[in-house]
Amino acid sequence: MKLSVIIITKNEAANIAACLKSVAFADEFIVVDSGSTDGTVELAQALGARVEITSDWPGFGPQKNRALDLATGDWILSIDADERVTPELAREIQEALRAPRADAYEIARLSNFCGRDIRHSGWWPDYVLRLYASPAYLDEHPPIRSREDLAEHRFVSYVDDLLFSKELLFLDGIADPRSVGLRSTSLLAQQEAVAMGAGIAILPAFSADADPRLRLLLPEEVSFTRTFWMLMPIEFKDLARMRTTWDYLKEMAQQNQGRLLGQA
Repeated sequence: MKLSVIIITKNEAANIAACLKSVAFADEFIVVDSGSTDGTVELAQALGARVEITSDWPGFGPQKNRALDLATGDWILSIDADERVTPELAREIQEALRAPRADAYEIARLSNFCGRDIRHSGWWPDYVLRLYASPAYLDEHPPIRSREDLAEHRFVSYVDDLLFSKELLFLDGIADPRSVGLRSTSLLAQQEAVAMGAGIAILPAFSADADPRLRLLLPEEVSFTRTFWMLMPIEFKDLARMRTTWDYLKEMAQQNQGRLLGQA
């Protein structure tokens, strides 16, 4: 069984070599780069990767699909440049390839922050995000009755390159990135822009539902669920001020779970 590893990159010179070395057991390495200027391409090529350079950024999902289309393996391992396959995981993958028992596998992930593995954390309840627009915007633009209608509309969204998590790339598969007319790293700025008629956006229900200037769109077709995580260095866990703040935030989140889930 042939294994292809696919990676999408932009300015990942600090990560790409370690990433590729961790999957050296694979048969093929596909890197789709969207315009790196820091030597990422050269580093990947030196380690035997096939590198394809794109002049545009269609979004996280479409870019991953470009890499997938180039892969020739029987099995595909999709990872990010800042991820590593441990020796233990490498052995498990190779064993699975020798005698597959499923059509697909899910791999558990261990997060690392500032050089330390995150093994203990508290978490808040899930929260829901949905699609919103202002009445004024809706009055001036074509009606939105289904996801297909979204192609005719202008969006407000994040600055993709500044996202701290790919979990926030909500528009992939919903809208063409070229339809985003305004970008901001601030959710509050996005909500204000939508309220002023700048476009439509995917916003947290706990905030947007309480804003009388906004209207909910396609609730059955466009909805995302994400999880907040709360972390602190383990050496601070016994400090009274840290524990008090931790417990208060966790209690407030639990008390407002209905609102976070767009149910209140």
